[in-house]
Amino acid sequence: MKIYLLSYELRTPDNDYSKFYEFIEHIGDDRIHVLRDSWWIASKETLQIEQLCNEIRDHLTVNDVFYVEEMTESNSNINGWMASSSWNWLRDKMNK
Repeated sequence: MKIYLLSYELRTPDNDYSKFYEFIEHIGDDRIHVLRDSWWIASKETLQIEQLCNEIRDHLTVNDVFYVEEMTESNSNINGWMASSSWNWLRDKMNK
């Protein structure tokens, strides 16, 4: 299973981002909201990052910024301070 990191900063407070959040809920096969502005997304299929970025951009304003990364075994040496449920989710998805 492929894991992707989506991180963003929404810079337009009066904008309605509900469609953006709905879009996130439908990316890949599973996802977890790990930090206020970051999601890990699991997908059985390889996501085309350029296409995904274009689709994300369609839901944001010109002031917003975001970052998408495929988390591979070669860059999976990660650490941090988060809920154990987030780490358990990541370990479970990385081992599939």
